[in-house]
Parts: sequence; structure tokens; C-alpha cells
Amino acid sequence: FFQKSLGEWKTSTPRDLAVRKDFYVFRDKTGARRTEVEDFFAFVEGDAASLLTKRVFRQRLLTREQRLRLAGFITVMISRVPAEATTAQELIEAAAHAEMKTIVETLQRDPEALHEYRERYRRDTGREVPDLSDLHMDDVKVEFPLGAAVGHALEALPDIASLIATMGWTFWFSRGSDYFISSNFPVGWMDPVAGGAQVGLHPRFGNVEVTFALSRSVAVAAGWGRYDTTRFQDAPREVVEEIKKFLIQLRTRG
Repeated sequence: FFQKSLGEWKTSTPRDLAVRKDFYVFRDKTGARRTEVEDFFAFVEGDAASLLTKRVFRQRLLTREQRLRLAGFITVMISRVPAEATTAQELIEAAAHAEMKTIVETLQRDPEALHEYRERYRRDTGREVPDLSDLHMDDVKVEFPLGAAVGHALEALPDIASLIATMGWTFWFSRGSDYFISSNFPVGWMDPVAGGAQVGLHPRFGNVEVTFALSRSVAVAAGWGRYDTTRFQDAPREVVEEIKKFLIQLRTRG
């Protein structure tokens, strides 16, 4: 592989290069290791592996309950990979910084409002508000713990999984030498009507399509429009290339 920061080629194994051990193992306030998130991910992945092997790869239709389980797996993969977790962390930090900047600058422009805020804060907490007169938020960095960001992302998973489960699904099977790929952003959703835009989308939006490579020869595409039922189809080369191109575009975000 090529390490851009050093401008050098290096050798490594896939496990050493792609696996980050205990990424979702956290320490609580007592210092104890907490493995609940990692254990949950492992359970969902094991369940999905059974569904894929026994049903999907054999082109057998899924029951409603099995669809929800597989949709849960697809949704978990949104938060499973480190790139998605750190992206969620960065988005929360950016949003918190923007909100704090608005509040601080508003109070700096309105001395009366600042005085009322300081009095209320003192009354509610028993503490004093730091002097904000010379505070420049552009010099302030907001940090949000990774564990809290993961927890925030996990809270949204049940609703997203339920939506994906009710979409139409097409399982694409590549029969030749054309293979699907994955990336550090393995689950992609886009709005093809809006030219493939992804930022700010949600699966409940009417044109959104969700794409995920289940293996190098099988991918699932889900959506509300052209994917109006569950189908198993051979993937022509142009479909494989379209999915690969989309997932490669996502990879450049990481």
C-alpha cells in the first residue's frame, strides 16, 4: 500500500491494515472496559452471515422478520466502520461549535442579554459564567467523546432499519469477473434525481436509494421508486460499474 503522509510504499497484511482492534471498547467512569457495543455489533453480524448464507445467496425470499434483521445489519454497518463513527463525531462537534458561536456572539452584542444570562446561570448552577467579552469562538475547539457520538448514532438505527426494511430490494449477482467492492463507507445512500447527492439525505426521502455490497459478487440496492419489490437479478457489467463508482466516491470522503 502507499502511505501518502510519507510518500512511500509499504507492505502489510489485510488484517493489520484494515482492522482496528477494540475500536468500540470504551472505558466507563470507573475505568472498567465496556464491550456492550462491540458485542452488539458482533451479534448482528453473525446473525446476518447466517441469513446471507442460507437465504440471500441461495436466492430465497426473506420473511418480514428476516428482512428487518438484514435491514438492521445494513444499518449497523453505517456506524460500524471507524470512518462513519469519526464522521458522526466531527458532525456533532461542528454543529455544537456553530451553536455555541451563535450564542456567544449574540450575547457579546447585547450586554443586557448577557447580564440576564449570567444571573440566570448563577441562580441555576451556583457558578459564575466565564468572561465572554474577549472570547473568539474561532479559537475554540469543541470536542465530543467518540463513545457519545457512537451512542448518538446508534439511537437512530431502529428507525432507519425499519425504513430500509419496507423499501423494495434488488439483490444483484455478478456472475463474471466483475466484482463489487466495499470501502471505509460501505453503506451508501443517494438521490439519483438530484445527481447522486448524499449529504443531508435520510432513507425516508422519496427518491433515496441505499446500496451495500454484501460480498464481492452480491450487492443489495434498496429504494422507494425503481426498486418496488424484492428481486434477485444477474448484474450486467454496467450495473456493477455503477455501484462500484458510487462506493468509490464515498471512499474519498474518508
